Amino acid sequence: MNYIRLFLLIGVCTGTMDEIKEKLLTQLRSFYDFALGTEIDYQSNMHLVVTYFLHVDNSNKHKLDEFYGVRETVYNKSIPTILIIHGYTDSKEREVFKHLRQMFAANVEANLIVVDWSRAAKQIYFTAMSNTYQVGKEIARFLLDLDTDLSMVHLIGHSLGAHVAGIAGDCLDGKIGRITGLDPAGPGYEFLGEVNNSLSLDSGDANFVDVIHTASWFFGVLKPIGHADFYPNGGAIPQPGCDNIIVTVTCSHLRSILYFTESITSTGFKSKRCPGLEWSDCTRNNHLVPMGYHAPKSSRGIYYVQCKDSAPFAMNGKFHKLL
Repeated sequence: MNYIRLFLLIGVCTGTMDEIKEKLLTQLRSFYDFALGTEIDYQSNMHLVVTYFLHVDNSNKHKLDEFYGVRETVYNKSIPTILIIHGYTDSKEREVFKHLRQMFAANVEANLIVVDWSRAAKQIYFTAMSNTYQVGKEIARFLLDLDTDLSMVHLIGHSLGAHVAGIAGDCLDGKIGRITGLDPAGPGYEFLGEVNNSLSLDSGDANFVDVIHTASWFFGVLKPIGHADFYPNGGAIPQPGCDNIIVTVTCSHLRSILYFTESITSTGFKSKRCPGLEWSDCTRNNHLVPMGYHAPKSSRGIYYVQCKDSAPFAMNGKFHKLL
């Protein structure tokens, strides 16, 4: 079964045919470089590999090299700062991340920074995984240079990006206000290997760590690793609407982003607290909290929520605009 999971990690993706072709070509190039020993070592130059884009609104963005000359004129220290961090083989240009950014820009008053570490992420999986430590350290350095209140910082990471966020938080001694892990990567962290907490996301990395699990035991971790761990539809594949056997795993993996994006303008993901990962026990518990952006920072434990197979995914609760 582990070999099947590894194969799925290597070869299957969702999206348009162009996205599928691009990811498969990336994998082939990565294997070719790995086999010939010609992989680029990004770890000693991560400050050149990781780039940051500050989005003032949906039409204006600023590339932040060292942030000098922009910080005083554009960056607003009095409002929260949100960083969005993509995962394995992805980039900031993926449609799901564009939509997430647009939803934040339209509805939340914050400094919205999109992180791109795609050059280090588009390697064979375990090389990309090994790059996450230096990427996380680089983001921590960036936040210190930003000279902002860390308690007002919210890091949001998908897949390997969730562990990047955790590493950044660990490097900053857990002073980050919040980290949201969107289906944190499982291979090398829970199966096909293990790592210690300083190299992965855990509850010590921020004042509040919430996690949404949607492809457990394949692309994502199963075990609870945050202060509050949410398991939509049990957290496993297939998520509703991801029934196509060719893309069911990655479709489920991406659902975590779609659920969180919708939650920015909805509190309808009402979740029941559970004593463990046996979902039949949750029906006896009526302690409901919203999953996603509006999850209370006091939330603790394991939560189950049922979602629909298409947007809007939330079962109950009306959409509302925050601004």
